[in-house]
Amino acid sequence: MFPQLKVFFKIFCFKLRKMTNGFISLISEEVAIWSPN
Repeated sequence: MFPQLKVFFKIFCFKLRKMTNGFISLISEEVAIWSPN
């Protein structure tokens, strides 16, 4: 594997994880708003 490709993959995974975390927190906020309790 090329080193550049490895670095790109690392950055991509990091960004993907960050996006997923943001998405999950957004959904839980929506659920908290819409759930009665």
